[in-house]
This record gives sequence, C-alpha cells and structure tokens, in this order.
Amino acid sequence: MGIYIAWQNESGDELASMVDSKNHIAHILGSINFKSTSCLRFIDPYGNTVFNRHQIPLLIEELEKVRPEISDPAQMTFFRELLHFIKKREDLIHIYLKFIGD
Repeated sequence: MGIYIAWQNESGDELASMVDSKNHIAHILGSINFKSTSCLRFIDPYGNTVFNRHQIPLLIEELEKVRPEISDPAQMTFFRELLHFIKKREDLIHIYLKFIGD
C-alpha cells in the first residue's frame, strides 16, 4: 500500500493527506545515504512517524538535499508533490505531519 501522509491537528483530526501508493518514499530512502540525517532516517515504511512544526523545516532541508540523488522520473514527480504538500502548511502551529506506514 505504501505510506499515507497526513497533516493532523493536536486532536488528531486530519487536515490534508496524500498517499504514496507506489512506495516511492521507501525506494528513495533505500537508495540514499541518510544515516547522517536528523529526520529522514526516522521515517518508518511499516510504522508511524510524526514531525512537529519545529522539525518540519529540517525535514524540508533534508528532502531538498537528496533531490539530486533521485533519477527515476516517477519518483521525482512524487517527490515534488510531497515537498509541495509539506510546504503548504509548514508554518502553522498545533499541527503535525504524520507518515503512516504499511
């Protein structure tokens, strides 16, 4: 199924979501060296990972750094959509970005 990505408020209500039905995140994370990252290395394709508003800018920065390592056109398209999805709400307070694994 892939990873389900959602913005949630502090009550757990979903504000927006997107689905990685083709497992692009797992493929991208499997093909890069992310051990030195602070956020990317904790995205669990099989569990849940939550980022707060203070972590989001670092997550975006790390995603931008791995962009040149993505060569597959479908993965790049998904990657751009993911960045756009994250950046749309990155400045709001009391919301969380949740990666919900398979």
